[in-house]
Amino acid sequence: MALSKISYFNELSFMTQQEMIYSMERMTYEKDSKLCEKDEVATKMFLIQEGIVEVACSYDRDIEEKKFVIERLGKGAIVNHRSFMLRDEADTDFKCTTPVSVFVLTVEKLAQIRDKKHDMKAAFTKVEHEQIQPEYPLALDYILHNNNENEYIEQMKQNELVVKLKNAIMQTWSKYKQEH
Repeated sequence: MALSKISYFNELSFMTQQEMIYSMERMTYEKDSKLCEKDEVATKMFLIQEGIVEVACSYDRDIEEKKFVIERLGKGAIVNHRSFMLRDEADTDFKCTTPVSVFVLTVEKLAQIRDKKHDMKAAFTKVEHEQIQPEYPLALDYILHNNNENEYIEQMKQNELVVKLKNAIMQTWSKYKQEH
């Protein structure tokens, strides 16, 4: 199950996990539409079922057309799994390069679960603590899917490190652009 790649999801009881899953809604996005845009407040988590989503940011604020593609996400990838809990602003665009089908969980539905389930309340607190304390704020918030079934665990660890590296680069780049 794709959601098991989210660290806080694995710490939830089976009943809370099921409630999260059943609270998701299937949606489709047309080619060239955006799951979320730079500076937009994240209010949804997306689990990609079909299609390709590009994670991109502009090279220069004066030339919006030129985009630097950071990642291409496909089936099984997860977008905004922490950002939507914190209602953080997106630092990048998530643009559909093909028609995309996703399962969506809104922060409102997650808050309803949090209000009923103690373990979800603890997960919220943990995510808030982890993300509010760091020197650099969260820049990228996605989990890559692993297509290699033979070395699944090792590939998932490698994917997590790739996202962390790209996140550090984006944080440094954002800080540099802000200062200059």
